[in-house]
Formats: sequence, C-alpha cells, structure tokens
Amino acid sequence: MKVSLKKEELKKMIPSKTVVSGIIIAVVIGAIYYFFGNRDTKKSQQAMENRMEEGFDRIRIGIDTERISSPQTASDYRIRGEVFLSGNNLEMAIKEFEKSIALDSTNFDIHDKFGDIYFNAQDYDKAIKYYKKAVELEPSKIYIYDKIGSSFYNKQDYDKAIDYYKKAAVGNEIHEYYFIIYAYIGKGDYYKAIEYYNKAIKLNPPNLYAYYYAIGNIYDKMQNYAQAIVFYNKAITLKKDYAVAYFNLGDVYSNLGDISGEQLYYDRAIGYYNKAIKIQPYADAYNNLGNIYYYAKQDNDKAIENYNKAIELRQNNADMPYPLYSDMELTPNDTYIYYDNIGRVYFEKQKYDKVIESYKEVIELNPNYIHAYGEIGRALFCNKDYDSVMQYCNKAIEQDSNYVYAYYLIGNAYQEKGDYDNAAKYGSKAIKLSPNYADAYCIVGDAYYYKKDYNKAMEYFGKAIKLNPNDAYVYYSIGYVFQDQKDCKKAARYFAIASYLGYKDAEKWLICNGY
Repeated sequence: MKVSLKKEELKKMIPSKTVVSGIIIAVVIGAIYYFFGNRDTKKSQQAMENRMEEGFDRIRIGIDTERISSPQTASDYRIRGEVFLSGNNLEMAIKEFEKSIALDSTNFDIHDKFGDIYFNAQDYDKAIKYYKKAVELEPSKIYIYDKIGSSFYNKQDYDKAIDYYKKAAVGNEIHEYYFIIYAYIGKGDYYKAIEYYNKAIKLNPPNLYAYYYAIGNIYDKMQNYAQAIVFYNKAITLKKDYAVAYFNLGDVYSNLGDISGEQLYYDRAIGYYNKAIKIQPYADAYNNLGNIYYYAKQDNDKAIENYNKAIELRQNNADMPYPLYSDMELTPNDTYIYYDNIGRVYFEKQKYDKVIESYKEVIELNPNYIHAYGEIGRALFCNKDYDSVMQYCNKAIEQDSNYVYAYYLIGNAYQEKGDYDNAAKYGSKAIKLSPNYADAYCIVGDAYYYKKDYNKAMEYFGKAIKLNPNDAYVYYSIGYVFQDQKDCKKAARYFAIASYLGYKDAEKWLICNGY
C-alpha cells in the first residue's frame, strides 16, 4: 500500500502554476539523475547538485529569487523540500521539511508529507508519528487513518491496523473493509475476515468477483478446499477471464491430489493451470505443472518442458503477476527454484552434466543456496570427478560450516581416491554434526574396512544398521568383513539379507559361491 498525496492536497501546497511548472521540470531533471546519473559517486553528486540548481532556476522564473535562494517562510522551505524529494535526495528533502515545520508546526500538509516519506522509507514508527499529528490538526481528513492503519499493518500490529481502518471506514466502507479483511487474515482470524467479506458483499461492490476470489483464498488457507472451490467458481462466473482464480483452482486440486493420491484431482489441476496460462502466461503455473508431471505422473520429459517454459517467461520478462497481485514485487532471481526443479529431474534421468549445468544456474541466481553446491558435488561424484566434488563441497562449507552433506560427500570422494584416513575424518565430522546420519556411519565403516581394522568397521556398520535396518548396502559390507576373516557362513548370512533387500551384487556373490 504505497502512500501518495491526493491531487487536491498537492494543489494546496503549491502557490502558483509557474511554481508547478518549475517543480515538474525539477522532477524530470531529478528522474534523469536517478536513472542515469549515479554511476560514479563524485560525478553523480556534482551532477545532482547542478540539476537541483537548474530546478531552482526554473522555479525562480515565477517567484522572487530571494524566496528560494534565501528561504524564510515555511512555504519556501516546503517547496525546496519538494524539489530535493523529486531528485531522490531524501536527506536534503527531510532537512528542508524540518525547517518548514520549525517555522509552522500547525501545517497539516507538511506532517502528512513527512508521514508519506517515512512510510515509503519503511520507517513506520516515524510515519505514524507524523500522520497522527496531521489528523490531530485536521480531524476531518479521515483518509489519514487509512495511512496510519497501513503503517501498523506493515509493522504486523494487526489489532491497531484494524482499529484505524475502522476509523477510516466512515463513509468509505467498501474500500476500508478490504484492508480490515487482510488485517484479520494477517492475525490468522479467518472467520472475522469472512464476516467482513460478507459485509462488503452486501454493499454490492463493483468488483464483486474479487471478493468471492478473496473468500476462496481464506478457505484455501484454512484447507477447506470444498468451500474454496465454491468461491473460486463464483468469481469465475462473474469474470470469465479471471486467470488467478483458475490458477488457484489448480492449486486446490493439486493439494487434493497430494492428500488422496487420486489421479483425477491431478488431471483437474492440470486443466485449470492450462486455462490460467491460456488467459495469461504465468511462470508459477508452468512450474506447478512441472511438479505434477514429475511427482504425480512420473513424466520427466513433460516436467522439464514445463520448467523450461517457466524459466523462459522469467528470462524474457514476460511473466506478469495475475490480477490482485499487482502490488507483488516480482523477483527474477526466484527463477533459481525452477532450475533446482530441473536439476532434480535430470538426476533421476542420470544426465549428470545437465544436473551440473542446472545447479550452476541456481548458484548464479542465488549464490547463498547451499543445496546447489551439494547437488553439483553429488553429480560430480557420479561422474567420478572427485577433486571437483571436494572443490564444490568446500565452497558450501565456507558458507555454512554445519552443512553435513558436504562433509559426507568429501568423505566419499576421499574413499574413492583411496585416502581412507581422510574418508574416516570427514565421515566422522558428518556424524558429529548429525549423530543419526546412518550413511555417514557407513562411510566411516567402509574406511576402516579398507584399512583392515575390522573391529572398528563392524562398530560403525552396527550403528548404521541400528539407525537404518533396511539398508542393504550395510549388510553387503558386513558380508565382506566376514569373508575377509574367512567366515563364509556368516558372510553368506549377511549377503542373503542384502540380497533379500534388493542388492543385486549380493545375489551374484551367493550364486558364485554356491548358495
């Protein structure tokens, strides 16, 4: 909820049409500076000062030169503040406005303007302070209560936000009910939110479809999917091209599919996502389709196709938020999620070079996403590039020294290189960080097996089995411990368990040894 001055209030702050022209030119000059003039700090600072002076020169055309060059009245300082504000020089604008208030503390416009400045700077406590002073000066300007409510809303103080929205609702119920509703949603009081939606609907608002959609959202949050479907469909009945309602119906049916496992629900979800995309292409719709094809349909090619469409939309800046999401700030770097999904699918297809390629894109977009380094390490391990495994895992550890999986992978890489001391060392580090990590006990057990320290090997294999009794590889490894100790009967027993649990190499051993 970005606050801006109302036109009629802005008019009162400016003494003449000539001043308006001057300020407009100053705004243009300031905008040019903001977008193009800040590449070099010293040069841009000088450029800003020059352009501000040009703005003042324009204003002087219609006003006595001394009034701006040597301001004396509250109005003079206020105008100077406006010019600095237009050039994005917030610090100087605040100084000029403070001088204006010092000369005239009863000026409603300045307090209102100060509130707007601090609201947009996300300093909500100061915004509230100035808005309260403004409404104290002119109690009839009840729209200020809306601004105070929005400030408390952004502080997540929903009770106070509701109080002020209610004060602002006098004579403007439809507008304020909408904000009251979202404040109740913020505090998790969904039934109160629905109550106010029903009040708003009785006033017959012009965008009734949006209210039905929002009630659907509340029921969706409550996981009352049957009612969510009813209200999303009511919204669509009134607005046939309501893409976001189709999108949310896709989410609802996808959730029902996850709960029940019924393919029918996934099929309906696919249908609704495609309807939404037909009206307005949306990256998350393609991403959700990819998830359904991967998890529910086991169609990896279709999953990759949809993930790539999501990425393409974002890369071409063609991905726009759906209606009612117009205040949502799109963050293109969220695209890393789509690359993460593609990387997972390529892992299943055993296309490890593609996995590495996908997760490098993830790191490019989000260098702090530790999981990406681990997945590259895992793919490199599958490609038997053990030195690179260590390189990427150490990068992960630099960012998070408690990232267990990185230590585990490094231990595996050392074992494959025949460095069993370091394999045991890194496996033990993983265990220290995560004492219930069964695979880490296994890697340490393997290291001791290769060092022919069978007692230690059995100690760690035993702990691994205790944590995961169905790990076929551990039984297979124990079988080799007994084989090396010439105890073929015990070896056969453990190979048989491993074979029963599905380990093919154990079955081969049994056949070759006549069991």
